[in-house]
Parts: sequence; structure tokens; C-alpha cells
Amino acid sequence: MKIAFHGAARTVTGSKHLLTLKNGKKILLDCGMFQGLGKETDLLNRNFGFEPKEVDVMILSHAHIDHSGLIPRLVSGGFTGRIFCTPATKDLTTVLLEDSAEIQEDDIRYTNKRRAAEGLPYLKPLYTIEEAKKATTHLTERHYNEWFEVTDGVKAMYTDAGHIIGSACVNIIVNENGKETRLTFSGDGGRYRDAILKSPDTFPRQIIFFLNQLMATACMMIIQQHQICCYAGLKKPVFKKRES
Repeated sequence: MKIAFHGAARTVTGSKHLLTLKNGKKILLDCGMFQGLGKETDLLNRNFGFEPKEVDVMILSHAHIDHSGLIPRLVSGGFTGRIFCTPATKDLTTVLLEDSAEIQEDDIRYTNKRRAAEGLPYLKPLYTIEEAKKATTHLTERHYNEWFEVTDGVKAMYTDAGHIIGSACVNIIVNENGKETRLTFSGDGGRYRDAILKSPDTFPRQIIFFLNQLMATACMMIIQQHQICCYAGLKKPVFKKRES
């Protein structure tokens, strides 16, 4: 198995992490939009760094646009598989993607007026409202604390991340050639003892724990309790469990 980071590495938006198994199957964790990176933002959002049609299945951690915002572009680019998410994430993502698409269409109309005045060709929005609606048909509900099959030799389980309604850490077990590898993707974690949301839930002991750049410090307590090592984006392990 190989893990490639196509966003939320050395930056805090654009969460996209691609697992490539030895049998060639590809699993995408999140498909988020880059935000706030100036002139580079649009270019980054128009180029995944991988072929959408080669992705077999996607697992979504939560609905925020920096984690879900490029799902319509993934689907329009040829992705045909299921997108697993919690029930609340499905509801929120449906609303947020249509709202995002409306923003894309409004922004591109303004941009094209300026480009027309400069004699430049028109641009298309990242995706349209119709493309957003089509993309949400791929959303497939799975509940917290229940293992489910992702693809042959791979199963996953959501645990509550306490970030927003429906947010989850993604716990994965991969079996390849008789070897079992356990890993957890943090998504975005919430705070303990929040007045409204539940505290982040515990999850099974894993071999690899990787998280978005922003979460490296916030999740250290969980790492110390449950993990052997932590990967933050493209960086080398930042924590190793003490030998007892």
C-alpha cells in the first residue's frame, strides 16, 4: 500500500489523500477544495494530481468544503464509485455543495466580465449546481462504530471526531498478501467538553495515524494514548511512543 498526499500537507485546506493498494485499487480519503492560497488557488483546484476515473471508492470524513468541496469535480472527471460518509455528513454535504456551486457560478460570471474587457477567453466554473446535485447521488451512509467493507481486503469504521455534526475519524484495516495494516485518518478533530458537540471518541489501536497539518498538535493527546507513530502531511513521523 502507498499513501499520497494531494492536499492539507504543509497547508490546511484541500484535504485529499490517496491510498493505492497492491492490487491496484485506489481509495480516496476526502476531496477538499483549496482555499485562501491567492493566485495558486484556482489552479490547484482544477488539477487533482491524479486521475479521478482511476479512483475506485472515496471515504469522506466530514462536510466542510475544504474536505468535500471538489467532489462534484471528481465525479465530472470520471469517478463512478461510492462515497462513504455518516448520515449527518450526507445531509450537510448535499446542502454545502449546492451552495458552493452557486458561489462558483456567481464568481465566474464576475471574473468573465473582467476577462472579456481584457480580451481574454472565458473560464468555466469549477462545477455547476447540476454537477453538485449529481455528485451527491454517490453519497452512501455508514454509521459510527460499525465496520463496513470498502473494497476487497479493506474495511473501515467511523468514530465521532467531535468537530461538526457528522464529523468522523476514519479507521481502516487493510489486508494485503496475508499482512494486516491498521491506520486512522483524523479528519478534523473537535475539543473535549464542548457545550454542544460530543468529545472526540476513542478508536481502535492502530499502526499508522495520519492527520491534516492543522491537527498535528490538537490530536497529540489521542496519539500518545493510541498510536505508535504519527504522520503529518508529507513530513516524517513527529511522534514515537515511548518504550515501556
